[in-house]
Order: sequence, then C-alpha cells, then structure tokens
Amino acid sequence: MYDAVTVSRVPSTATMVAAYVDGHYANVAAMRDRFPNARLVTIAVFASTNAGTVLDVETGDATPTQAPGWVVKRRKAGVDPTVYCSESLWPSVRQAFRSLNVPEPHYWIAHYDSVPLIPEGAIAKQYKNTPGYDISVVADYWPGVDPRPVAHYETYPGEHWFTMGRRSPIVAAMHARLVAVGCNYYKSQANKNVIGSGDVDSYEAWQRKYSRDNHKNWSGDALKWPPGKETWDALHVPNV
Repeated sequence: MYDAVTVSRVPSTATMVAAYVDGHYANVAAMRDRFPNARLVTIAVFASTNAGTVLDVETGDATPTQAPGWVVKRRKAGVDPTVYCSESLWPSVRQAFRSLNVPEPHYWIAHYDSVPLIPEGAIAKQYKNTPGYDISVVADYWPGVDPRPVAHYETYPGEHWFTMGRRSPIVAAMHARLVAVGCNYYKSQANKNVIGSGDVDSYEAWQRKYSRDNHKNWSGDALKWPPGKETWDALHVPNV
C-alpha cells in the first residue's frame, strides 16, 4: 500500500492507496480520481473529524489520549476503525484505550526498517519512507477497509445447543480448533464428535486465553461453559 502528500508521486501501478480526509494535505478526492480501481484507505489527522477509517496519531496531528474518543465516535458511525502511530508511540496509545476501558482498534504501525513484516497485534506496517511516498505491508484482510469475507466458519448455535452428550460433526471441528489454539485439556481422543468434560475444560481454557489476550478482564461466569458468541466467533470453527 502507498500513501503520499502529493498524489502524483504515487506509482501508477498501485492497487491500494491511503489518503487524507482533512488537514492541510487533504487529498482523498485527488487520490480517488487517479486510482479509481484501487482499494482506498481514508485517514483523519484531527480527532474532531468524524470521518475516515484511520486516525493519524503523531506530532502535529491527533494525540494518544484523543484516540479513544475518535474510535468510539467512528464505531457509532458504523466504522471498524484503525489507529496509525509509530512503533515507539504504540504503548502510549494502547494505554490510553486501556485506561478508559475502550476496546482497542486495529493498528497501523510505522517503523522504517525496510522489513515488510507486520508486528504482532497490528494490521499493517509502514516500513519504508521514500522522498515521494511511503510503503506499507498490510494483512490479507483489513477489517473496516476490505469487504467482509464470506463466512467459512460455523455460526454460533446458541448457548442451549451445548448440552452434554450432544453428537455432531461441529463438536469434532470445535475439538480440533481448541487443540490448535493450545487449549487441549482432553484426556481422550475418542468420541471427538460428542460433547464431554474434555470439551468443557478445553473451552473454558480458551475463554481464559481469549480474555487475557484481548484484555477483557473477564471473571466468574464469563469464563465458564457454555461457550459465548464472542469467543465462538473468534475460535473460527470451520464449516462442516
């Protein structure tokens, strides 16, 4: 992905570009005109702007403490937002969300080391700066930017579906995913398609892991069987 202040400097072969919706260098219209078939990522530099998919947090633009308010505002507008910041500023941005108990957004991290590798916890990395434009590597799917992919996973069947002894290929698929994510508390590999105590123990381990990894701070019943929709969707149980 390319971004630039001067649209004409972006290589004509670009298939994904980023542009500003506000500020002195607002260039969304010009970028869209030059690259009508490219995926366009829109950036706001002011936290007061209720537009864009990305908030630019850096000196002269939005501040870390302004990021949570902008993210909440954009979510209310139906957007799945991202925050852009430098790798060195990232901890401060994350702390701003945690201190206000606002779920963190996606992150586009700037680190000019010429290594096109996305850091863990980010969705994109701006890794190279040139005199005319910047270059970023992005995930295959960027929520809020790319169209939502066709679901290839089992939809949440509801908590009442998860009864002991239920036999279903979905149970076997769940078993395999729990093992794959490191939550293997099964004492036997027999009857993988039947809900048993191993499923309960393994899924509760997954809910603890999900809560910890996503800073949910869940406790009590939130960590207990039966599965909830949020952790089920995140487990990515494949269609069977």
